[in-house]
Amino acid sequence: MTEIAARLARPVHRLGLAATVAISLALVLVLLGSAVGARAVMLRDSVLPGVRVAGVEVGGLARAAAEQRIAVEIGARLERPIEVAVAGTTITARPSEIFALDPAATEAQAFAAARGSVAERLGAVAVPFLVKQDVQPVLNLKPAGIVALSKQLDALTRRPLSAHVEMKGLDPVVLPGREGTRFDEAALLNTLRDAALRGLPGIEATLLSVEPRITTPEAEEVARQA
Repeated sequence: MTEIAARLARPVHRLGLAATVAISLALVLVLLGSAVGARAVMLRDSVLPGVRVAGVEVGGLARAAAEQRIAVEIGARLERPIEVAVAGTTITARPSEIFALDPAATEAQAFAAARGSVAERLGAVAVPFLVKQDVQPVLNLKPAGIVALSKQLDALTRRPLSAHVEMKGLDPVVLPGREGTRFDEAALLNTLRDAALRGLPGIEATLLSVEPRITTPEAEEVARQA
């Protein structure tokens, strides 16, 4: 009889243990949900945790504080001069003369980061060490700075020279043309921007070839026809 009673009592004990575990888990989930909810409310006017601007940590900061940190730290990077190497020659460029940082617009992008969905927000609040977002700063081009840089670079390029035909008596003589060189301005500005934000001391600019308006083979064909 004792053994039968013990067997009948086992399911009751199991049910009690399962119910206790379920209740405990439910309480833990409620507490975690409450903590996450409270943290989300506290951060409603702040940049969410895990958000950075070009590597600068702004997560958890109030909006005004985040804007100030962006202005100071990103602004300092743009002030550092960068050496631009061109075919054995080096010129110095200061990114702050070419790019204008917009701290307010950058902070607005940082504030919007990780707020695209409820899942993103919960992830940023609950596990910020896993949810990382890096926002690129808003940089506007300064036309005057670009013109000044272009003048420096143009001095290091070579203008193309067109081939042409001259007559020596009755004989046409071809004077050969020459390729020129130029810079890809858009690519150079992108490289300069990236170097400034990463804190690199220098970059290398690549020269592109430019064909003359009239090439030597074209001039030779004209001479043959003459």
